Amino acid sequence: MPAPLVPLGGDAELGRRNPFSEPTWLHLPGQPAVRVLAWTWKLNVATVTTEHVVGDAVGGLAAELVLKTLDGSIRRMFSGRDVQRWIFDGQHVVPRTGDATAD
Repeated sequence: MPAPLVPLGGDAELGRRNPFSEPTWLHLPGQPAVRVLAWTWKLNVATVTTEHVVGDAVGGLAAELVLKTLDGSIRRMFSGRDVQRWIFDGQHVVPRTGDATAD
């Protein structure tokens, strides 16, 4: 059974009952054995939405790198060091040149 969805900005209690397929006994000191049929768990979850606004050049660079990764023209994920080797010229993502960060 899939877990219920938690709406953005909302909260929910998740949990389920997990029955044992074989007889299971709990032994406590000084107490008779207790048959355990199942165990349950519950937790409260919540979501929070945070919006971060980036500058046009950085946003354009990030958007173009994401799109190039999605359309297959770039077939890998980038680390921060990889991204430093590129620059957004206002229209395209191009290799950074004449700079100590370029190899």
